[in-house]
Amino acid sequence: MSDRKHISAEERREKRRQSIHKSWENRQLYALKDLYEDTKEGKTIWFLTSDILTPKGYIERSFSTNDSKLFVKGQIKEDTIVYNISITTKGIIVAVDSEMKGLALSLYQLIVSKLRIRNNEELIKEFRKKRKTVERKQAATRKTLKKVGKNDFVIRTNLIRCYDKNHKLEEIVGEFSVLSDSREITIQVPAAYCPNCNCYFVLKSQYANIEKAGSPLFRIISSEVFYKRGRSAFDMKSESILKANGYNVAKANGMRDDQRQDILKKIVDGHVLTKLQIISYLQFFQATKRGMPHYEDAVKKWEADISFLENYAIGSENIKYVDSVTMKRYTLV
Repeated sequence: MSDRKHISAEERREKRRQSIHKSWENRQLYALKDLYEDTKEGKTIWFLTSDILTPKGYIERSFSTNDSKLFVKGQIKEDTIVYNISITTKGIIVAVDSEMKGLALSLYQLIVSKLRIRNNEELIKEFRKKRKTVERKQAATRKTLKKVGKNDFVIRTNLIRCYDKNHKLEEIVGEFSVLSDSREITIQVPAAYCPNCNCYFVLKSQYANIEKAGSPLFRIISSEVFYKRGRSAFDMKSESILKANGYNVAKANGMRDDQRQDILKKIVDGHVLTKLQIISYLQFFQATKRGMPHYEDAVKKWEADISFLENYAIGSENIKYVDSVTMKRYTLV
């Protein structure tokens, strides 16, 4: 009778799997070692394809050669950087763990030194600089917040009066309480505060979105203001600013929606005009040209651009809670 231990089929399969896995691990390790040696000797030349450092301390870097790729994702924690590295070389995806983790990190550091890009110390220094800039901006924003007891928002088709008088408006977010399905919810929409007028404004088009969300839980005060039809200095000035920056709705120009809206983004991001200023301009153009057959296409384009701006960069402004609303209607006569 044989003394050899009986091995079940399942155990044989498991041993075979372990053997294959070990063989695959060795194959990955040798491939990584070859890549490191070739890089060290200058046989493999790396290129930096992306390099991102966010103000929150996240790092993303990717490098490539003819047959290899290395992607690094890291996070700055106090004085150190915690890295996750993934590597593909000659079609082999390297699982960077245990022994290979140290070798992969050494390869990354070698590439950084050869390409002469920012090392760990420089990345941490730059991150701290970015963080300080963000903190300064946040502190400046907090200083502009106004503590008021009753925030009276004025609903208007546009803010022409303030802009005509060169008032400096502060862009904020108005927080409105409404009753929806028997429960109270809050709706946030872009608004503005005018220090000269000492009141808050929200565009009529945005107020319509509040009404769609539910029944208003704030006071509404109505009044009417009339102004005469005509091409004002505001109209001429605003149109020239937009045109000077490349904005055009003329059919002959053939500019697509995305092209016009890219221009509007640059105007807002470049602080040439505020978002609410542009919306007011476009709504003014609509009001004076609506119903004219020659301007039918332009009116549609202005409408599309207003909708785009209303949803652009929501959440970057200050928030104010709304207690009451004053409604003013401008009528062309």
